Amino acid sequence: MDPAPIPFELLVLLYLSKIGIEQVYAFFITIGILLLFLILCFPLYAYVHRVNRERDNEIFEYRFTNHFYKMVKKIFFFLFVILATLLYFLYSGVHSPLVTIASATPAFLSIIILHVIIQVYQFICVILAVSKLFSHFFPSTEKFILFVQKVMHRWIALIYLVFLVKEIASIVIYAKCFLNLCPDEESSNIKLKYSAMFIIFNIISLTSSLLYIPLLISSKKSKIPLRIQLSKPQRYILWQTLATTLWKIATIPLGVLFYSYRFPIILITLILVLIDFIVIPFIIQLSYLSCNKRNVTVIFKTICCCSKKPSSVQPHYQSNGSSRDA
Repeated sequence: MDPAPIPFELLVLLYLSKIGIEQVYAFFITIGILLLFLILCFPLYAYVHRVNRERDNEIFEYRFTNHFYKMVKKIFFFLFVILATLLYFLYSGVHSPLVTIASATPAFLSIIILHVIIQVYQFICVILAVSKLFSHFFPSTEKFILFVQKVMHRWIALIYLVFLVKEIASIVIYAKCFLNLCPDEESSNIKLKYSAMFIIFNIISLTSSLLYIPLLISSKKSKIPLRIQLSKPQRYILWQTLATTLWKIATIPLGVLFYSYRFPIILITLILVLIDFIVIPFIIQLSYLSCNKRNVTVIFKTICCCSKKPSSVQPHYQSNGSSRDA
C-alpha cells in the first residue's frame, strides 16, 4: 500500500520550520518592501513615459520601450488579482472545495500569465543585445537586423503564445503526475526537466549582458565612450539588461540557501519565479527613471513641486538613432 500523501498545509509548515521563523519574517518583509517600492515608482514611471511619448513615438526603439511600459501595466493588474485572491482566502474563512477552486482560478491563471510575461521580457532583452552586437561589428547587417526587429515587434503576440503553450503543456504534464497517473520516477524527471529549462533560460538571459562586453572593449580602442555610441533608448535597454543580470546572479546564492534546507528543486524554481514577478517590473521602472541625469533631476523637482511641468523629459533621441543630450 502506498503511503498517504502529506497535506499541502503540513508540507508548507514542514519547510518553513526548517528555515526558522525569523528568516521567514525577514523574507516576507523584504518582499513587502520591494512591492511597496514597485507601487511607489509606477506613478513617476508613468508620468515620465507619458511626457516623452509624443516625441519618442517616431523613434524605432520606442516600440520596445513602449512595450515594456505596457508590460509593467499588465504585471500590476495580474499582481492585483493575486493579492486580492490571497486577501479573500485570508478573511473569508473556509469554503467548499468547489468554491475554493473557483476562487483560486483567477490567481492561478495570473501566475501563469505573469511567468509568460517575464520570459518574453528576457527573450526581448537577449534579441536586442544580439542585434546591437551584430549591428556594431557588422554594419552591413543593420538593415536586416532592423527588419528582424520590426517582424518580432509585429508578431510579438505569437512569441507570447509560444511561451504560453509551453507553460500550459508543462502544467498538464505535471498535473497528470500530481494525480498519481504516472510513476514516481517519471514525476521526478518532469520536475527536474522543468527546473532545468528555467535554469537554462536564465543562463541565456545572463549572457545577453555579456554581449555588451565586446562593445565596451571596442569603445576603449576607438576612444569613444560607449555612452556616446549608444542612443538614449539603447542606453536604457543596456542598464535594464545589466540590472536584470545582477538580479539573476543574486538569485544564485538564494537558490543555494533554499537547497541547503533541502527544499525540492521544483519548489525553489517556483519561489524564484514568484519573486521575479515583483523584482523585474521594479528593474524596468528604475532603469527607465535613472537612465540619465535629466530624468532624475526632473523627477526630483516634480516630487518637490519646485518646477513647472517640462515639455519633454529624457530619454531624448533623434529618428536616425543618434542622441543629443539636453
